[in-house]
Amino acid sequence: MRDGDRVARPRILVVGGGAAGTLVALHLVRTAGRRSTGSDIVLVDPVDQLGRGVAFGTTDEQHLLNVPASGMSVLPEDPGHFVAWRGRQDPDWPSEPWDFAPRRHFARYLHETLTEAVSAAADHVTLRHVRAQAVAVRRAGAGAVVVTDAGREQAGDAVVIATGLPVAGHGWAPEELSSSAFFVPDPWAPGALDVIRRDRSGPGDVLLVGTGLTMVDVALTLARPGSGPGGHRTWPPFRTSRTGGRRWPNCASGSPGTSATSPGPRGTGGRRWTACGSRSRHCGAA
Repeated sequence: MRDGDRVARPRILVVGGGAAGTLVALHLVRTAGRRSTGSDIVLVDPVDQLGRGVAFGTTDEQHLLNVPASGMSVLPEDPGHFVAWRGRQDPDWPSEPWDFAPRRHFARYLHETLTEAVSAAADHVTLRHVRAQAVAVRRAGAGAVVVTDAGREQAGDAVVIATGLPVAGHGWAPEELSSSAFFVPDPWAPGALDVIRRDRSGPGDVLLVGTGLTMVDVALTLARPGSGPGGHRTWPPFRTSRTGGRRWPNCASGSPGTSATSPGPRGTGGRRWTACGSRSRHCGAA
């Protein structure tokens, strides 16, 4: 490609503006700056701020990273980068390498580190954020085109798909359950847990389907005093694994909730229907 007499710089499209896409953009920017080679990078994602995504978009201070701060640097040559960044945010509060920091702090760290990298490489790199959802990718000559939900096309020389992990889905849930007003298929959707907090009949049992880290996050949120109606806890959460495995982390004594494992959504011996129906008013996929 040519722009007058000047060879055009490569244009790289990155689909996804969460942690994965932000990290891709960060290292593309740093590499171009280090080599003094030009690049134009376009990030395609409807989010308002890069770096959050599902994993780090939570605003709850109780939702922590599952790796100590010493293992969360985005710069391989500087293992203490994240720890040092945290120390600069609040000099009066010590930042230790063994801390498990709130995940929302890591989102800010990603965003600020990318912003600083773009500024440092401004002579060689441009970064543009297209706030739209990518719905298709196709080849176009030697490059590729990303089509957005608005029907617009973004052309580039290369495309990186950095959308993170696929959504777990809730196809396992019978229609009677999935159509309930108290069924929460995505606990990360804005206001998703409000249906539980606004139940005026008092604190109710909650069944969390899944025993991974999302279950821990939701349990911490619902178990917080004042999270339920009338200022009570939403308590206790029951949890069950769709695969029958006991995958939840080992917790200190006194951790919230009661666990129940089952081989699958229809193999619970009635336990799930008891929990989601007569015994519990709420059910969520976690």
